[in-house]
Amino acid sequence: MVSDELHQLGGVYSHIVECVEALLSTQDIIEITNRAKVIPRFRNQRRFKNGFFISNLTNPTYDELKDHMAIFITCVQDKIHQQAVACIQHYIDFYYLATSKEHTHQTLSDMNDSLLEFNKLSPQLAMSSKSNMCFPKNHALWRYATDIESRGVVGGYSTCQSETQHKTDSKLPARRSNFQRGAYTEQMAKFIMRRDVLYDIPNEKSEDDIVQYHSSTNISTVKHLYELSSLVNNGNYIDLKVLQHEDSTYSSINRLIHIFLDTDIEKRSSIIKAYKCLKLFMKSDDDNEEYTEIVRANPFYHNEAWRDFVAIKGEYYGQATLFFTCEYKGQQLDLCLVNRYLPVNQTKAKGNSEVSRIKHITGMEVLELQKTGKVIQVSDIERTVHIVPDYSHKPDKNGHYQRFLVNHDIDRFNWSENKGELLAPPNPITTWDDVEKETKRQRIKELKRKANNGMTGSRKIAKR
Repeated sequence: MVSDELHQLGGVYSHIVECVEALLSTQDIIEITNRAKVIPRFRNQRRFKNGFFISNLTNPTYDELKDHMAIFITCVQDKIHQQAVACIQHYIDFYYLATSKEHTHQTLSDMNDSLLEFNKLSPQLAMSSKSNMCFPKNHALWRYATDIESRGVVGGYSTCQSETQHKTDSKLPARRSNFQRGAYTEQMAKFIMRRDVLYDIPNEKSEDDIVQYHSSTNISTVKHLYELSSLVNNGNYIDLKVLQHEDSTYSSINRLIHIFLDTDIEKRSSIIKAYKCLKLFMKSDDDNEEYTEIVRANPFYHNEAWRDFVAIKGEYYGQATLFFTCEYKGQQLDLCLVNRYLPVNQTKAKGNSEVSRIKHITGMEVLELQKTGKVIQVSDIERTVHIVPDYSHKPDKNGHYQRFLVNHDIDRFNWSENKGELLAPPNPITTWDDVEKETKRQRIKELKRKANNGMTGSRKIAKR
């Protein structure tokens, strides 16, 4: 009998969400639900438009709980006690460590440290828990480290086919058959065989696909695998003046191009080709598997703007608003217009030259949106990130937020690349002794209530 992802990790997380919901007022629940509906897009992340809390989610699947965990702290961090925020963050850290595909003694040690901190801070949640956080699934978390040491990674415990794998190997191939008895099994087998052959074909890029820049300006010589796609205006050239007139987002693009090149674009000084998407060909950390990240800069994606956030070389971030190409010194340049987000540093004391980032209760990196955009090379884009408003800072009079967070909980890679620092909850913290005292107080209160009800009932009988 071993711990798994769905029942222990998913079960404890569901209980945590229930505890948080019990701590919130009706108005707070409505506000948090609205935040989850309009949170910035990120790949296939769910938006939870029909409700965000367990009371609204009917039998949530494990995938729904993972998507919920990815944005939970960013939505609730200003509505609950800081101890509860830190507690949830340590649990998410434990989750990512426990479900890793590779482990070392250090990762197991870090996993136990996160679990210890979660247990230390969970009395704040236990105050609103019917079981005071004392239930078998919570206790089973302590078995993960020993199970991993003796049996390997969590994902390899079961030799049975998972529900997700069953969909891939049975349900989807069945839909490609004619469902006739005696024939559909062979049809499914052929479909799976052909699909697996296509998966095994190596996806190698030729030298022609590698973009190289050679220029006398500050533009660097790079080798980076990417591809611009989804041409705007049917692939025809666009005049910058027309672009600036149609959308205020691009009002300063001509000036920013001039700053980037330190001159005007040669020959066609005001003509570019624009694109909506950028494909980055990446390799995963765990098993070096190739995958593709799509960065969108689309002003009308299903009647809604979708402009992704990216990490840029030089340790800052940006929101891609336009991908475009232009000519410079006989070379084609692939460029991107971004809104810049810079990390917020602590105020330095006199004589102190060290730069330190502002600590945040969520442990996420704190950013500020800059007033001016910037034109960069597409090759300077490293990966996609998820940037969300910091709801603990009030918006300006126009409803625009000025402080933002890099949501590192959105996926495993962003979590491992987190540059933020976790702010410890303020002292004194709620302890298990406080939970025990509150439990006794509630028990005495309940006994008095029952005694009063009994006395009232006996009086009614006496009157009769």
